[in-house]
Amino acid sequence: MFTESKVSMKRHAPYVLIGLLFCAMQTFGWMAPIDNALQDLRNKVEGRPATGEVILVDIDTRSLRAIDVWPWPRSIHGALVDRLVADGAARIAFDIDFSSRSTEIEDRAFADALARSDGRVVLAALQQVTRAQDGTESLVFNAPIDMLREHVTLGLVNVFPGTDTFIRRYRAGAQIGGHFVPSLPFALARQDGTGPAEITIDYGIRPDTVPRVSLVDVLAGNVPSGTFKGKAVVVGATALELGDQFAAPVYGVIDGPMLQAMAFETMAQDRSLTNVGTLPAILGIIALIVAWAFITGRSWLARTTAVLAFIAVGQAVGFIALQTGAFAFETAGGTGAILCCFAFDLFKDIERQAVIIFQQRLVMGRRGRMLDRVISDSFDGVIITDTEGQIEVFNVAAETISGLRRRDAKTLHIDEIIRGASQPVRESVDAGDETPGPLLVAPLELELIRVDADKTRVPVEISVSRSTVPEAASRRKRTTRERPIYTYTFRDITNRKRAQADLISAKESAESANRAKTEFLANMSHELRTPLNAVIGFSELMKDESFGPMENEDYLEYSGVIHDSGNHLLSVINDILDISRIETGSFELNEEPFDFADALGASVRIAQGWQQKQPRRLSVEMPEDLPWLVGDQRLVRQVALNLLSNSYKFTEDDTGTVSLRGFTRDDGALVIEVSDNGIGIPEEAIPRLTEAFYQVDGTLARNHDGTGLGLSLVKTFVDAHDGELEISSVVGTGTKIQVAFPKTRVCAPAEIDSTGHEAVVFAS
Repeated sequence: MFTESKVSMKRHAPYVLIGLLFCAMQTFGWMAPIDNALQDLRNKVEGRPATGEVILVDIDTRSLRAIDVWPWPRSIHGALVDRLVADGAARIAFDIDFSSRSTEIEDRAFADALARSDGRVVLAALQQVTRAQDGTESLVFNAPIDMLREHVTLGLVNVFPGTDTFIRRYRAGAQIGGHFVPSLPFALARQDGTGPAEITIDYGIRPDTVPRVSLVDVLAGNVPSGTFKGKAVVVGATALELGDQFAAPVYGVIDGPMLQAMAFETMAQDRSLTNVGTLPAILGIIALIVAWAFITGRSWLARTTAVLAFIAVGQAVGFIALQTGAFAFETAGGTGAILCCFAFDLFKDIERQAVIIFQQRLVMGRRGRMLDRVISDSFDGVIITDTEGQIEVFNVAAETISGLRRRDAKTLHIDEIIRGASQPVRESVDAGDETPGPLLVAPLELELIRVDADKTRVPVEISVSRSTVPEAASRRKRTTRERPIYTYTFRDITNRKRAQADLISAKESAESANRAKTEFLANMSHELRTPLNAVIGFSELMKDESFGPMENEDYLEYSGVIHDSGNHLLSVINDILDISRIETGSFELNEEPFDFADALGASVRIAQGWQQKQPRRLSVEMPEDLPWLVGDQRLVRQVALNLLSNSYKFTEDDTGTVSLRGFTRDDGALVIEVSDNGIGIPEEAIPRLTEAFYQVDGTLARNHDGTGLGLSLVKTFVDAHDGELEISSVVGTGTKIQVAFPKTRVCAPAEIDSTGHEAVVFAS
C-alpha cells in the first residue's frame, strides 16, 4: 500500500507543481494581462447598449470647418451653454481646457453664460507634472481661469493607463488644496466623493449606442427640441486632428469625450466591474488540478473533451457573472493550468511514442539487417521481383550460381536468367489467385543460363512464393497499400543430378547382382536337394538296418547323426528355396479349401516327434467345430510348424511349455496362437523379427542355432493370405504369437452337392 502511494505521488507530482506555479502567478498578478484579454472578449461578446442618459456634443471635423478658427472664441461655448440650458439639459460637462485667458469680451461672454446655467456646467481641470529649472518635479493643478470658476463645478480629466496601456479604471477624484475635486464623469453624475474611490469602466457598453450630436448642428438649431431635456451632456473634441484619443480595450481607440461618456454610463447602469479577487481563482486552479488527476492517463478523446469542457465552463461562469452582476472573474490561471497539464500529458505521450518509435526503428533496422544478412549468406540463390518479373533483390548466392553481377541483374527480367521461372506467377495471376504463400506444391526443376563464354546451362531446383509489402499509396497521404512481390529461391542441383545418376546406376547393378544371387540360390537349392535326398535315404536305410544289423554300434549311431543332419540341411535348403522364390516373384499360392484343424494337427504331430530330443510340454487346444480355410494348405502347415519350432528352440528342456490354440475370433477370423514360457524377446527387437536372416543374438557364441528365416517366411506366407501377424513378448516370461486369417477366407466344410461335386460355403 505504501509503495502504491509513493508511485501515485510521483505520478501526480508534476501536476501539483503546475498548480502551485499558476497559483503563485495568479497571486502576484502575472496572469493579469491574460485575464484582461479574456474579460475584453466577454465584453465584446456581451455588447450592452447605452442608456441614452448622456449625449455627446462633438467638436468634430464638420464643426471645425464651419467655424474656421481655433481655438474658438469663448462666446461660441457660451452660446452652446445657453442653447443646451434652454433645451432642458440637466448637466453639461466641457472636456476642454479653459486654463488660459482669451480676450476680455470673450471670457466675459462665456462667464455670463455659465452664470445663467444655474450651476449645471462642469469644466475640465487637470493635474500636471512640471519640471523646475533646478530639475525638481512638482504637481500643478491646471484649472479654468477665475472668471469662469464662479458658477461651475470642476471635474478632473486625468486618466491613468494600465500596464497594457489601456484605460480600464477611472478615479473618483483627488484631494487638491484640502478640497476634494471629483473627476469629470463623477461630477457629471453628481458624485461627491463619498462613493467608491474608482470605477472599472464597463466596455461591454457599445459606444455606437451613445447618442452623438455635432456642435455646429446645436448652434444652428438643427437639433429637435427636447433632445437634451433631462440629459447629461459631454462637450469635447472628437476630431482626429485635435488628437484627444485614448487606447481602450475591446474598441482599440476612443476619443476623450466618449471615454467620459463610457465612465458616466458605467455609473448610470451601476456596471462598475467588481473583481472577485484572487482566492476564487486559486481555489479554481486547485479544483482543476484535482480533477485532472482522475483524467490523466485516459484516452486522447477523453482528455481533449475534458480540457475543452473545463475551459468552456470557466468562461461561461465568467460571462454569466459579468452579465448578471458585473463581476470580473480571474479565469486565466485555471485555463493556463489545465492547458499546461494537457500540454504536459501531450509531451509525455509524444516522448513515450518517440521511445516506442525509436525502439520499433531499432527492431525494424535490426530485423532488416538480419534479413539482409540471412539473404546474403544463404547457400540458395534468392531473387525477388515485382508482379511483372522485374528483379529487385539479387543475393550473393544468385551471383555465384549465375555468374551475373547484382547491379546488372536488376535491369533484367527473371526469365532472362532462369528460363520459365515466371510461369507459376503468370498461371496464378491468370487464375485470379492472390493468396500469399507458395505457388508450387513441389519445387520445379529448370535451367539457369550462366553468364560465361559457353552459356553453360545449370540445372536448378526453384520454388516460388508470393508475399505482400506495404507501400505509401500517395506522397501526400498517410495511407498504405499492399504491393505483391515474388520470391524465387533456387539452388544448383548439378551434383545432385550426378549423384542421382550414379545412384540409379548403382541400384541397377545391385538389383542385377541380387537377381543373380537369388537365381544362384534357387539353382543351388535344386542341385543340393538331389544328392541330399540320396544321403538322407541311404542313411535312413543304414539307421533302420534295412539290409541287416550293423556289427559296430558306432556305425549305427553315426548313420543316425548323418540322417538327422541331412534332414536339418534339407529344411534349411527348403527355406532358402522359398525365399528365393519370393524374391524372384515366382512364389504362388496353391489355394483350395482345406480342413484347418487337420492342417494344424499335422504340424502338431511333427512337433511331437521332436520331444525325444527336445523334451517339452506341448499343449494343444482346438474346438471340434473349427471351420475350413481357403488357402495354401502346405504354407499354413509350414506357418504353424515354424511357430512351434521357434517356441521349442527358445524354451528350456523339461520345464519348457509350448501351447498351440486354434480358434475363431469374434470378428470371424481363424487364428493360430502359439505361446511359450521361454526366454522372451526384448521389446526393441520385436519389429525386426520378420526380417530375413535376422536373429536377436547374432554372435558366433549364441546358444540357439538357426538361419533366421522362420518368422520371415511366416510373415510372407501370412501376408500372401491377407492375414495378420502379431507378436508380444516379455524377457524372462515368454512369447505369444498370433496369426489371423481374414473372415473372407473362412468357409464351411466341403459337402457333395447333387452334381457330385464338392460345394464350399463361405462364412457370411
